[in-house]
Amino acid sequence: MSRVLKPGGLLIVFDVYEPLPRGKMTDFQKRVSAITLAGMRVTPNDHYIGNTRRYLERNGFTDIEISDLTEKIRPNLRRLERISRFYFDHPRLVKVLRKSIAEDATINSIAGYLMLLTFDGKTIHQYNRIVARKS
Repeated sequence: MSRVLKPGGLLIVFDVYEPLPRGKMTDFQKRVSAITLAGMRVTPNDHYIGNTRRYLERNGFTDIEISDLTEKIRPNLRRLERISRFYFDHPRLVKVLRKSIAEDATINSIAGYLMLLTFDGKTIHQYNRIVARKS
């Protein structure tokens, strides 16, 4: 991003981050985070928002503004949980669907089911908007 963005240009990112460093999470929180991120096909790399800020600073970004939008996406997370629950509440349907749709549908449904639990904005996941200016 730093290489291709012109000086003065804005970087705007909307993504999932962990509000705590992994070292401060409980084992349960780490496991739930890993399962959810895997279901979203997100790499298991460091997703701590504080490290993202430091990365941007080290690479020449200034005026970094990080906004937690977790509460704004909560209605969508509720809908996603309902859809995912339907998938698990009907095991016969799942057997039929697994023969005709990709395995990713099952994996994504696990993430969809867990997201409402994990997106608390404080301990496991939060949804952030990052705006930063390239110096």
